[in-house]
Amino acid sequence: MKKYVRLPNTNDHSLKAWSAVDEHIQKHLEAAEYNLTNLSIFHDRFGYLTCNLIAHKPITIAYLESQKQSILRNASTNWISLNDLNIISILEDIPSIGSVSIMKVPKSLDLFRLYLIKLIDILPLDGVVVAGFMTRHFTKAMLEIAAEYFDLVEQSMAWKKSRILTLSNPKKSNNSPSEILNSIDYNEYNYRQYLGVFSANHIDYATQFLLEHIDLRD
Repeated sequence: MKKYVRLPNTNDHSLKAWSAVDEHIQKHLEAAEYNLTNLSIFHDRFGYLTCNLIAHKPITIAYLESQKQSILRNASTNWISLNDLNIISILEDIPSIGSVSIMKVPKSLDLFRLYLIKLIDILPLDGVVVAGFMTRHFTKAMLEIAAEYFDLVEQSMAWKKSRILTLSNPKKSNNSPSEILNSIDYNEYNYRQYLGVFSANHIDYATQFLLEHIDLRD
């Protein structure tokens, strides 16, 4: 039986390294019988999907170094050779992928948008994105963002309080690099940040504190 841990470690036994969303995505893949060659995985925070689908040699796209380390830790714990892993940063050029991409929809809708921007230019025309989320995190904006990049957005019935969005018919476009950056004015300076990093439309208090105390030198 596979074992998964959260990083950083926690004594709260109610917090697991996977959720009904992970299980629902797997269940959906098995029922749909997709061709999972060159499968890509987005937002696999602790590596549950990567480890369970390792037979398909997935490309896992990480957005945090801590996410990458969690995947490496859980792969090692489950006797998966680290040589079998293919983990790349969301900010790198993503290599050719197959017709199926799976994703746990992040709570940050800006980060969700970043994932779709990166996907839209590399997903084949017949490609599909299987995106899972907990129903308590659903917002109408989630569907609106998905519809900006895909002509067909379908939502499944609930299972264990989770749902699946199936996105198909990608709208191909020439996205400029600036689309993955937010521009924010603060204290007479203009700051640019990647989508999903901090608050979307303003400098949050923690970042304000950082900017006031950071000492930048040429």
